[in-house]
Amino acid sequence: MGFRRGPILIADDDRATREGLAEFLVQFGYEVASAQNGQEAMDRLLEGLKPSMLIVDLTMPQVGGEDLSRYLQSDPELRHLPVVVVTGSPELLGRTAADAVLEKPVNLIALLTLVKRLTSGHRETPPTRQSPTHH
Repeated sequence: MGFRRGPILIADDDRATREGLAEFLVQFGYEVASAQNGQEAMDRLLEGLKPSMLIVDLTMPQVGGEDLSRYLQSDPELRHLPVVVVTGSPELLGRTAADAVLEKPVNLIALLTLVKRLTSGHRETPPTRQSPTHH
């Protein structure tokens, strides 16, 4: 897979986190789309949004990150979409298929590094886990 064009879809029920990540990524030239929860993210994908990657909170009302991840894996067109999970509850990880996990508060430099790597198609390295203590 080569370079993926399209917005980065951020799905997080916390408005401050969602908007903060979006503002940060826009500063570096990325186009961003957002969803308030996993259901809204699924709706946007069903409506034809073709994101370059997904940044998703693990725990959200209606449809959480784990359910959204299962949905992506079940769709042949979306199963290769890079996914970064951001969570304040790392103990809930486990069955979520993600390319990387960042604990909240999100280390923005680590996020930018992942975005650059995952949207360029270089996914051969193992999943990354960044703890909030590495600022």
